[in-house]
Amino acid sequence: MGCAFSACGGLVDPSKNQLETVTGFITGGHTSDSLGVSVTGPYNISKSGEYVVTFTSLTPPLALSFPVTIVFGLNTSAGCQPIAQNTAAVVGRQVLGTSITPGTYCIGVADQGFMSNGVVYTYSLSFSHP
Repeated sequence: MGCAFSACGGLVDPSKNQLETVTGFITGGHTSDSLGVSVTGPYNISKSGEYVVTFTSLTPPLALSFPVTIVFGLNTSAGCQPIAQNTAAVVGRQVLGTSITPGTYCIGVADQGFMSNGVVYTYSLSFSHP
């Protein structure tokens, strides 16, 4: 006798995903050093399914909706190793999402040079995952 695929450790229905709010900050004008990058995690994902990252807020806002880079990666001893990125992420939109397998992940947000030098920007993301 078989069992339902998700009950056997298979794919999780996206409607049953966990929803996490991810927050952090970046100091503008630091595209070449760690102040211009914020990495969150580790996120320990134990089931296969789909993930979605939505860029929900940036304060202060960037004029003309300039893009921000958002990276989804494997969290390793060497840091956040990118596996997907969006270099045109704007507030209010889904920025990343696809299938995901069990593992330890991270999310990074980076200034592309559009943030004002020395200004501290706070951001919020929505992270849906199995």
